Amino acid sequence: MKPAAAVLAAALGGLAAPAAAEGFPVRLDDGATWTMTVEHTVETNRAGAKEIVGTTTTSQLVWEPGVVTVHQLSIAGRDGVPDDAVQALNLGVPIELTVDEALQPTGIRNEAQVRDAVAAMLKRTSPNSPDPATVGPGKAAIFKGMVDELAMRDVRRTSLGQGLSLKLRKTITYEDAVQSSFGGPPMAAKGSFTLVSRDAAKNRAVIDWAQQLDPESARRSVADIATGAFDDLSKDQAKTLHKSVTQLPFDQREECRHEIDVPTGLALKVQCSSTVILGDISRVERWTITQTQPQTPAKTN
Repeated sequence: MKPAAAVLAAALGGLAAPAAAEGFPVRLDDGATWTMTVEHTVETNRAGAKEIVGTTTTSQLVWEPGVVTVHQLSIAGRDGVPDDAVQALNLGVPIELTVDEALQPTGIRNEAQVRDAVAAMLKRTSPNSPDPATVGPGKAAIFKGMVDELAMRDVRRTSLGQGLSLKLRKTITYEDAVQSSFGGPPMAAKGSFTLVSRDAAKNRAVIDWAQQLDPESARRSVADIATGAFDDLSKDQAKTLHKSVTQLPFDQREECRHEIDVPTGLALKVQCSSTVILGDISRVERWTITQTQPQTPAKTN
């Protein structure tokens, strides 16, 4: 179950007067367009060795019923990363995402085109990487997960706080089963949504979201993904690797704050952070995502 669906179920089951909750549905005219700017920083710490990588991407989004098409306009480096170092990350093709009523991605309509673009990007950035078309099932699953993650992550993260129905300053908690894009069994998670504020004069609402994975189920899933990535492991080697991963310390927490434009239901500003710890490796990601007010093409007779 997706977080939005999970919180709706919790709200309907736990509120004495569900009608008192305020809904924030997404309302867009056909052909609506808007701009999304994503500032993304990744800080990785491997046993004390730190690395920081940052990018700023700007894209134009176009809405048609059930589909959001993302056209990347530019990409630049940040946090000391030069612009020319990240140009190879531009996929160079539009991404047509099928979406639900909250604009949560459900698939990639032009998946073959996006898959080819990601494969070409990998060749530019990692010339010695294997051809995804010729790898075994384990690496093929990892590649598919990479395609889904690259294509969906920004729209998915932005839409987490959209399409909800909440009461002011009332926290709704949920339990969910989270499926990694890279495969493995679902991971148990607990999360919450809170309508922090509602400004009637400005037609804005602020919604907080937080989620934490269950460490035990997450370790099992990561272990399955890790062993599946190596198609040439013997049974004993796979068993040893799987056991070692399941014994590593693990923690993953995410949180976001969404500023919702009530008339359209779009999150015009989103600030998120994600912290993952696996053994002696930690990874902290931060996003600041801004979206412009959607514009609708002028109608002609």
